[in-house]
Amino acid sequence: MAVERITLRGSEWRRYYAPVLICVYLVALCVTLTLTGLFLPRRGDMLAMMAAGSFGILMSALVGLLFWVTQRRALEFRVLATGRDAWLNFEHLKAAALGFGWRVAGEEQGRWLQAFTPATLFADGDLVAIECRGREVLLASIPDLDIGFSRQAIRRCREHCDRLAEAAGIAAVR
Repeated sequence: MAVERITLRGSEWRRYYAPVLICVYLVALCVTLTLTGLFLPRRGDMLAMMAAGSFGILMSALVGLLFWVTQRRALEFRVLATGRDAWLNFEHLKAAALGFGWRVAGEEQGRWLQAFTPATLFADGDLVAIECRGREVLLASIPDLDIGFSRQAIRRCREHCDRLAEAAGIAAVR
């Protein structure tokens, strides 16, 4: 079974994956450091430089991979089974989102909706994505891209989805 994710485009993608891109940059710097070590005249300096570069490559790659896996998992939709059709699910979810004071960023009537949670002084709010297909609802939420990605932010986004499902009367989780 294929996992569906929120689709990020252009600058959203770059902003969301910025920590991964920084780790890729660090790997490139460490590769350069390692290659530079090959040209040092003293063997001890060469070995030290290559060891430091190799360690940097390994650690930056592992941290980047950790960010990548965690962020990809956060983009996954949660599939909720309901007893209502897509149109009715959409209406309930949209009403709940507007009732929470969320700002609708885009929608296709009866199919999908993207909304931002209330903004703060320095940020837009978390993104909540809703898709309605037949008798299923797909929910996902990602942290505000200006604030950053943390365990607390992921937990807060999970709570947004739980709160939205509860307010719309959707209980059965597959």
